Amino acid sequence: ERGRIRVETVRYLLGIGLIDRLTPVSKAEDSEIGIDRRVQGVAHVGIVGERTHQRHLRRRLRIDALADELRGIDLEGIDRVGVSAGASTPNWITDGVVDYLTLYRRGRSAGLISGFLHAWLFAVRTDIYSALGAGILAAVSMALQKQSISLVNVLIAAFYVYSMHTLNRIQDRYLGSIKGSFRDETYLRHRKLYMGVAVLALFCALVLALAAGPAAFASLFLISLFGYLYRFKMFPKSWPVESLRDIPGSKHIFIALAWAVVAALIPSISTGGTPGISTGLAFIIVALLVFMKSVITDMANVQSDRLMGRETVPVIMGENNSRRLVKAVSLVLAAILIIPPAAGAGSTLTPALLAAVFYVWICLKLCDRRAKFSSTALEGFFGTVYIVAGVAVFLWAAAAHVL
Repeated sequence: ERGRIRVETVRYLLGIGLIDRLTPVSKAEDSEIGIDRRVQGVAHVGIVGERTHQRHLRRRLRIDALADELRGIDLEGIDRVGVSAGASTPNWITDGVVDYLTLYRRGRSAGLISGFLHAWLFAVRTDIYSALGAGILAAVSMALQKQSISLVNVLIAAFYVYSMHTLNRIQDRYLGSIKGSFRDETYLRHRKLYMGVAVLALFCALVLALAAGPAAFASLFLISLFGYLYRFKMFPKSWPVESLRDIPGSKHIFIALAWAVVAALIPSISTGGTPGISTGLAFIIVALLVFMKSVITDMANVQSDRLMGRETVPVIMGENNSRRLVKAVSLVLAAILIIPPAAGAGSTLTPALLAAVFYVWICLKLCDRRAKFSSTALEGFFGTVYIVAGVAVFLWAAAAHVL
């Protein structure tokens, strides 16, 4: 429908994701598609979808085709671009455009900060940032259990999480389809490379676990096997679900438990000791923290998950109820961080993790304003909760040591 299109922000794209051309705003205002004059500082506007008719949709709505289309546009000398199209277009399709323009701008910019941001976005795209977060949580768990920080256990957690996340994304049957995750282009173009690196990472994790002890190896092997069986169709077709993945809301629970095992349980049993109260508290803390991050991430992806039939917590409960759930879990976690140390149980470092709880609430606010961020940056902000947890604990420990 041809009507006035209001551009709310230069970085939020509502559109089919295929830019036909870049038109100076002065010309666009005179064209048959009106541009709201409240747009500030936008030199060019991308008119999206004019030549993309229904007969092209099935062929065009692939993230790799989208990237090729964008690469054909000369962006040299253009600082800000406002892009708009039909409001009914799914948001995740246009996320690829936002990410490409963001990375293009970072790639053309100079300076240390720009280079850091580019590296950060790359780490988020390739799940290296998730692996870093897992390693940090393993170190935090060891600190909470009053263990010396073991690099082996940190690497086990990092390698395992990187491997499982990468393998699951590559094996996703929706990879490169209309869902259009911001990671799809990278994995489609370098599928064999990422598959090989993920398998190698899992192998390294298992070797390190074997070196840590038979109990650690057995635990890692079992959760790795479970990660594979999660997608395997093991139930009869007459059942409501054919695999563990089909169980509503199971994704968040299983991810939280897997992270807790690799970050909290394995470091404990690798020392040869018997897990105690401190191990149980570390396990619960990691599981709840990962659960909240997983739910918040899927709150930002609820539109695509609903279309693809993925029964995540936000799809089942709705975004508002999911937000209430995250807040309730965060309050439970806050109580766990405060009450046991006050009663003389657990570690005196646990109150430091209240900083991570506070950051979870910030993530909820970011989720409300997700239109202002690319999907890559948004997930990076969510994943930073693990970095916040690590920094808070070790600053608390350093302060306690000084005092």
